[in-house]
Amino acid sequence: MKKFNFHLEGLLTLRDWEEQKARQALGEISSEITGLRANIAELERMKEQMFERWNAECGGTFSPQLRISMEAENTQMKQRELRLRGEIRKAEARKAEAIGELKKRARAKQVVENLKERRLEEFRSEFYRQEALEIEDIFNSRHKGV
Repeated sequence: MKKFNFHLEGLLTLRDWEEQKARQALGEISSEITGLRANIAELERMKEQMFERWNAECGGTFSPQLRISMEAENTQMKQRELRLRGEIRKAEARKAEAIGELKKRARAKQVVENLKERRLEEFRSEFYRQEALEIEDIFNSRHKGV
């Protein structure tokens, strides 16, 4: 009995590697987005602490100089938050591209897997057809007395 041999196994391996690489890229971008969101959450926490610290230090009264300092620090944090949100938007766009690339790679791999499956089915059907012919020949030779 001859063994099934898929001649495009190397291509299937390559397509699988490309799909895994696309998955890895998507994972890295997702991790980056998670980190940026954590940075924004930390920035929000720092803002709250800043206002609590100012309230505790001043007891509700602010000098003009302290008020200017508070506004400058608050503005600086807002600008940092805006920058982080911009980075998140860019990362989300890259993530959408990575998802598209992953889908493309998965489809390419699926095409080769489907081809392999069809070839395997053809091999099996040919194998069973040959086996049935051999059994028929054996049966006929026994009944003819040869």
